[in-house]
Amino acid sequence: MIYCLLPPPELEAINRQTAKRYEFTPVGYFMLDKAGCILEADASGSRLLKLEQGALIGSYFSRFLLVHFRDDYFRYRRGIFENAKADPCEVELRRGDGTLLFAQLHSAVLWDSQRHAHVEWMTVTDITECKQARSWLSDLTQNLEQRIVERTAQLKAAEEQRQAELAARQRIEHSLRESESRFRDFAEAAADWFWEMGADLRFTFLAGRYQEVMGLCSAQLLGRTRQEIYADQMDDAEKWAQHFSVLEARSAFEGFEFKWVCPDGTGRLLRLSGQPIFDNKGQFQGYRGVGQDVTQYKRLEEQSRQRWTELARFSHSVLASEMASTLLHELNQPLGAITNYCAAVQRMLHAGAEHSPLFAEAVAQAARQAQRAAAITHRLRALLHVGRSQPTAIHLNDLIKEIVSLVEWEAQENRLVIETQLQSSLPAVVADRLQIEQVILNLLRNGMEAMEVTEDREKRLIIRTSVRDAQSVQAVVEDRGPGIDQAVVDRLFDAFYTTKAGGLGLGLAISRSIIEDHGGQLWAKCGSASGSKFYFTLPTE
Repeated sequence: MIYCLLPPPELEAINRQTAKRYEFTPVGYFMLDKAGCILEADASGSRLLKLEQGALIGSYFSRFLLVHFRDDYFRYRRGIFENAKADPCEVELRRGDGTLLFAQLHSAVLWDSQRHAHVEWMTVTDITECKQARSWLSDLTQNLEQRIVERTAQLKAAEEQRQAELAARQRIEHSLRESESRFRDFAEAAADWFWEMGADLRFTFLAGRYQEVMGLCSAQLLGRTRQEIYADQMDDAEKWAQHFSVLEARSAFEGFEFKWVCPDGTGRLLRLSGQPIFDNKGQFQGYRGVGQDVTQYKRLEEQSRQRWTELARFSHSVLASEMASTLLHELNQPLGAITNYCAAVQRMLHAGAEHSPLFAEAVAQAARQAQRAAAITHRLRALLHVGRSQPTAIHLNDLIKEIVSLVEWEAQENRLVIETQLQSSLPAVVADRLQIEQVILNLLRNGMEAMEVTEDREKRLIIRTSVRDAQSVQAVVEDRGPGIDQAVVDRLFDAFYTTKAGGLGLGLAISRSIIEDHGGQLWAKCGSASGSKFYFTLPTE
């Protein structure tokens, strides 16, 4: 073996190069005393802890430990000094610049001449990347295990769902069979016959009572178009032309009605409905539909309409009778005044009195009262006339003033005050003047009758008008009677329901019908001790 002795300068350079190599290793070397104070630290240790070597000397290594790692560190050092060995310890350090570092500690004890351990030689290895890799691997393993559990659960759920879907499909198939049977029963009950037409609009299928209804067999209908079948029975050319245009447009139609004369001469009214059929490419395939014989239904409908017309005429007559009674009472006043003025003139003539202004005044008063009686008679004749409604633009305030003047004498006899609170510049409404007069008069009369038994407070009937919104106005008739129980309010507008002895129960029902026919509403708000309020609205022009 040949030894080559190098000059001291070259040997020192080699030592510096060797030291530099260790400066970039992820391992730092420290020498600690028994108390844990740093006695020595190499350049790698200084780099790991981000402090100068001089700043490390004299510091306790525990100062770099995070709090929750200190107990593990102290147990580790006790094991080193007591047993001269211990498993590596992993800790987390806070370096001089505040950053964190995961490190693994390895220690060895240096003995003095008496074999007493007094110095610890410790290596600090940077395991941050390894720790992160282990954490990532742990998370990956845990995630994989979780995904395996979830996938297993999904497969189990999928199998359970498949079994459930299979059972559901069986139930659906059974339900569909029942539904198909039920639908067939309902369809047969709702329609007299079923039909189908192809893309050329010729009948391809017929089922049901078509032969019984139309008097034609399938051979006379299948393969023919509607134009061919109904050619000689199209009583309304425009209606049929519109129907054929619907068919040509491949549109659905419902409730197409027409007259049909059977071969035996009997006439029927038939109704057809149909839906177009398209394939999955959107190509027109024809029509499917139903047919009904509505002859009897239309006959019953016409009879019902006639009954309602008669009932409306009767109701109008009843209401007219009630109003006529009021007007006849009103006639007593002008007729009595006319009688008194004429009697005064006769007395003056018999007494031989000369002509004077008194004669002219008496005759003028009698003429005015006669005109008033004529106006009342004219109103009564218009009221009793049953004809078509003629809506015109009217001012509700003027109408109310006229009706109030009509019942003013009756209010005075009953010591009752009628107060009007009418909003100025109220928009005009489009309505039948006579019918709205009937409603107002009916509400006023009801309020007056409600206060006949009132003795503990002033008898006051208030009627107000106001603009409700941009499309309607509102009127309120308020009395100070005993009120009506809330349980009865909902029935007030039922025909033939009344709370008055001897009443027919038609006034409010007819009034609501009139208001609703005009596009408005009529309702009531009644309290047990504060009187009643009746509201109605009418649309503006």
